[in-house]
Amino acid sequence: MGDIPRLVSESGDAIPVVDFYESIYNATLAHAEDVHGAIIENPDLEVLTPAGGERRKPHTIGVNDVIKLRRQRSFFPVFLEAGTWGKI
Repeated sequence: MGDIPRLVSESGDAIPVVDFYESIYNATLAHAEDVHGAIIENPDLEVLTPAGGERRKPHTIGVNDVIKLRRQRSFFPVFLEAGTWGKI
């Protein structure tokens, strides 16, 4: 589920939910509610309704929504992924 921001960034800074589903269909066995939960819990992502409002609960995400990278992304996980945690 940590790959979700990467998948979004490969499409620019946003991806329609329906396109996101198509890109992960063969790549994951996770149920939609698990994926939706991971998206909502990710500090680097937001889900916007067609009217521009923000979704805050996983069960409200719909195929017409857009997953978007937040303008100010978290940087803490970058240090852990890069293996520099103990070197700072």
